Amino acid sequence: MRYTKEGQQIQKDSGVFFCTHGRLNNASEGDLRYMNGIRYVNLWHGVPFKQVGDDERALIVKQTWWKKIKTRIRKCIVPWEFITGEMVCGSPFFKPFLQSAFGKYFNLINTPEPRLDKLVSPTPDSITTELNLQFENPLKILYMPTFRDTNFGKFNPFEMAGFNRERLEKMLKSQNMVLLYKGHFLDQQNGVTHIDERIRVVGDTDYDDLYTFIKDVDVLITDYSSIYFDFLCLRKPMILFPFDYSDYSAHSRKSYFDYNLMEAKRVYTWQEMEECLKKKTYYPPSEEEIQRFRPLPIGNCCEQLVNILRKTSKQ
Repeated sequence: MRYTKEGQQIQKDSGVFFCTHGRLNNASEGDLRYMNGIRYVNLWHGVPFKQVGDDERALIVKQTWWKKIKTRIRKCIVPWEFITGEMVCGSPFFKPFLQSAFGKYFNLINTPEPRLDKLVSPTPDSITTELNLQFENPLKILYMPTFRDTNFGKFNPFEMAGFNRERLEKMLKSQNMVLLYKGHFLDQQNGVTHIDERIRVVGDTDYDDLYTFIKDVDVLITDYSSIYFDFLCLRKPMILFPFDYSDYSAHSRKSYFDYNLMEAKRVYTWQEMEECLKKKTYYPPSEEEIQRFRPLPIGNCCEQLVNILRKTSKQ
């Protein structure tokens, strides 16, 4: 309904609007001019391990005097592009980082993120249902890496040195495992397609809902992605695969805290990964780890947020 009179009227009649990404969500399309004055709630789409918002921009954008003047002029001409609001913060640990990155634009609402409700959904996802039937309830391993700033949109872990498709497939079959690769959306156009029967590439159109799919897997493999902190809620095993940690640390965005605080099993090569999976040397997170990063209970996150908004509504 974008660009239609009906869509514009819905925006004019609304009292609250939600977004999941940037402060200027859809600003380039002009939508925000119909929502200026409406209560604006940013759900955000992760938790900040890497620097984001103003902290990221401070590293790459020099605020010259002319840029500051242009910003002031734009605030007068197109004020809807600078509206402020509230942002959901699902963990006390990440509060100072969100405040640093977005404090100019948002007041923080301390409540679990609504997306986490799907992690306790009783509904099975179609992918995992299909795999259970095909392989008689295999161990489902999900590999979800983040994107690399220095290799933007071109990351392919199956082109790394040491990856041996036949050997990995043989090991997965002997252990009745399936490896599911869900690349970052910025990397999904780089030609990574079907690998093998037990090594599968998962695209955005393959699952019913991302978090319904995530909660059905048994083991998560990631590197620097904030999916690590959401997966903690499931209390299932995780493996960290920071094979390029030195390069990533040197050339990518800085992190807000020491990577070593994340206590999951670490591997650095495909051979180590195979050995870890074969011998099952991975382990679930400790209660201390969960309480550090994800102490708030989930299951009614949407309801909690709605109740907070109702109680603090001016209307």
